[in-house]
Amino acid sequence: MKIATLNIDWAHKQSSKTHILKVEEELNNLNADILIVTECVDSLKLPGYNYLYKTKAIPANVTYEELNYSEYLKGETAIRVSIFSKYESIRSFPVTDEHTSI
Repeated sequence: MKIATLNIDWAHKQSSKTHILKVEEELNNLNADILIVTECVDSLKLPGYNYLYKTKAIPANVTYEELNYSEYLKGETAIRVSIFSKYESIRSFPVTDEHTSI
């Protein structure tokens, strides 16, 4: 089983509209069974994964942790952690910060 974790730095949505396509291509090429992506954006699409688990979106159009992510990411929805999996989860555990942990 291949598990990978990467921080994609919001797919550089703040500076490029097309960089996310390169990120998607590279992540698909990894062909990991489970892929954990931090500093993700909601528009990231990876069709090879049947299951997606993600943290609660960072609040839109407000200052959160000293940054307005909606402005910074030009309207994109910020997701702190997304887990793309080829396997269905069999259970989940409660977390104290739904914006950071899953």
